Amino acid sequence: MENAGTDKGKRRAARKGLAAFLSLCMVFLLAACQAGAREADASEDEKRQKAMRDGGAGNGENAAGNVKKTANVERVVFTYQTMDGDVMDELDEVIREINAITVPEIGVEVEARKVGTLEAFTQYFTWIGNGETIDLMMLNYQDITTYVEREMLLPIDAYLENEASDIKDIVENQYNLTGGSFIDGKTYGVSVYGYQGSGGGIWMEREFLREIGVEHEEKHVYTYEELTEIFAALKEKYPDKYPLGQITSQSGGSTFTFYSNRQKEVCDSLGATYSSGVLDAGSGTKVVNFYATPEYSEFLRYMRKWYLAGYIYPDAAISDYGTPAMFRDGMILSWPITSSPGILVGVMEDPVCLRTSRISVGAQGPRSGFWTIPVTSAHPEAAMRFLNLMYADARIGNLLTYGIEGRHYEVLDEENKIIRYPIADGEGDTGFYNMLGLYGDVHEIYWNGSLEEKQERIAYEAEAMSYRTSVEGFVYSTRETSGQIAAVDKVVERYMPFLESGCLDLDVYYPRFLEELSEAGIDEVIADKQAQYDAWRATR
Repeated sequence: MENAGTDKGKRRAARKGLAAFLSLCMVFLLAACQAGAREADASEDEKRQKAMRDGGAGNGENAAGNVKKTANVERVVFTYQTMDGDVMDELDEVIREINAITVPEIGVEVEARKVGTLEAFTQYFTWIGNGETIDLMMLNYQDITTYVEREMLLPIDAYLENEASDIKDIVENQYNLTGGSFIDGKTYGVSVYGYQGSGGGIWMEREFLREIGVEHEEKHVYTYEELTEIFAALKEKYPDKYPLGQITSQSGGSTFTFYSNRQKEVCDSLGATYSSGVLDAGSGTKVVNFYATPEYSEFLRYMRKWYLAGYIYPDAAISDYGTPAMFRDGMILSWPITSSPGILVGVMEDPVCLRTSRISVGAQGPRSGFWTIPVTSAHPEAAMRFLNLMYADARIGNLLTYGIEGRHYEVLDEENKIIRYPIADGEGDTGFYNMLGLYGDVHEIYWNGSLEEKQERIAYEAEAMSYRTSVEGFVYSTRETSGQIAAVDKVVERYMPFLESGCLDLDVYYPRFLEELSEAGIDEVIADKQAQYDAWRATR
């Protein structure tokens, strides 16, 4: 089928996807800062939590008034996250459409509690601490273990068993949506069910490769040496430009993932962060310091080599001139990022990806994005019924993601579930525009893009599913090492942008970096993770 969307529609879709990706990168970058501020108030929050649990679920008040069960219909308050650029003028009308489905089918009336993605990092603690009724809460890029350790979430095992047969079917037969939320023998969350699979890749215009006589190979995994040859040829062709868009000042984490797969191919972080250690690529059972691995050292050596050769922008570690602007202005010729199909469609005219790793499905970690039931829920069973229907009935996912058919989006191909969204000429002209895809089973709801792009994404997932992690289900608890991890992260934040941009002399600064990590307590963290991992393996 030909792409039924207009070029303008493609650009809107591309801007939406790219804006969401970049905004979420910023969310990830700021998460650690938010976490540090929360720790100072932890004891007070826990006192309020204990009082609330001992005395009841609070007064049941929220922005919409009392939450009560009336006429055998239970009201469920769920969080609805938004981002800058979203338009929520007609969210109430979308919710009315949802209730027209949920009330007769499951006896649930829902109410959406809007909250910004960044705001949620602090607002959730305030709501729960004050005893406000929240029945279903999305932890998007937040660490679920933080909430579990502060007794802010209900275990959901019984609710899954009794109220969520469709979610159970997905978990048992397709993908473990609860992986990463199983803590101390109990399940606390159900993850977003998006397309699976990831890997590293470097995107550039196909024409750049043709100009230097290189034919792109779609599934070939390019080595560092092959990339070096490509960058050298591009530098010779464009001496005033930088072949590699390795901009680390705004990366929000290690860019190693864009060059070497962090799962089985190199090292598995066991669903946690690199600062807590990774599985040794050889043994598969020993937890080691990621930053001291041969793979990370090799990665840094190539970054340094490419920096000295002029392939990387000299101020990559300190520039506030981000990757999108630098690419748009022609300063850089490529963009290292995930190899997921379609991510830069509309940003580049004819983009191709040089894969730098095999694609795979890794372990879900505590920040995988979970739907949870807070301890302040008035109707946890009803909350789980609504969540189950969200995954089982594509109408719910479509409404929450795209709004109302014919008003906010139009269906272009019903058989293949292809739509144009938003339906208006510009995002500002629509009454509902949401950048976040957090609702339902993405495999069953509509696809905003071309059929070709959807088929590429489905094929990518199928390829990744054949190469899955073997440690699904392990969750590292940082209860005993949160102080050391915070200290390690500070060291990483200070060194990483400079080391990974290639601007530092590795013979001087890399040993210093490793020494400061040890002083911060990374060895104690790794030992603790090793003990937990060994205990988990013993139960397998």
